[in-house]
Amino acid sequence: MGGSGLTPSLQPVDALTNMNKTLALYQQHLGPSFSALPLEVQSFHTLQGQVKLCGQVTVIGAQTWAGRLLSLLMRFPAHSPNQPFEFLLAASPLREHWQRHFPTRKMVSQMSIEGPFLVEAFGPMRARFVLQATPQTLQMEPRGISFLGLPLPAFMLPSVQATERGADNKLYFDVSVRWPGKHLAVAYQGHLDLSTAEALS
Repeated sequence: MGGSGLTPSLQPVDALTNMNKTLALYQQHLGPSFSALPLEVQSFHTLQGQVKLCGQVTVIGAQTWAGRLLSLLMRFPAHSPNQPFEFLLAASPLREHWQRHFPTRKMVSQMSIEGPFLVEAFGPMRARFVLQATPQTLQMEPRGISFLGLPLPAFMLPSVQATERGADNKLYFDVSVRWPGKHLAVAYQGHLDLSTAEALS
């Protein structure tokens, strides 16, 4: 699979300059607040087409039977400290396909917009989020999860925390999933180096 080097621009992205243009998915969801994000976060979320990026990740795996059950169902990665990380993106204004290549497992999801929500689908599970943009971070706040099309009751909902920030031409991420209650299913944090972005043919 060949490609050419692609270094994302770190110029500010103004979502209001031409509303007739087709905006990237996260720009559509956030609207004018997208321009408040750190430049690295803006740069990552305006990538289009098929792109590969590389970085580093540390994964903390599930440590209880409940956490391991959810981890198995969702194909979350196992424990692996400070390992190389590869991310494959296929992005269009309608949807984004994310492949996260952890050292122990590949995790795939698809992003789309449904009404006021950003929806992330993992196989039969669909999670609805609203995004909060600040000059420091992008935060994903869960607003409901369905499995096989059926909404999960409140007592079955996992707790999801996901934050992105930018510095030094890197996108930093910090994600944790707990279920039920405080039982850790997975936590991973690390970065993608935007200078490694490669457009794939």
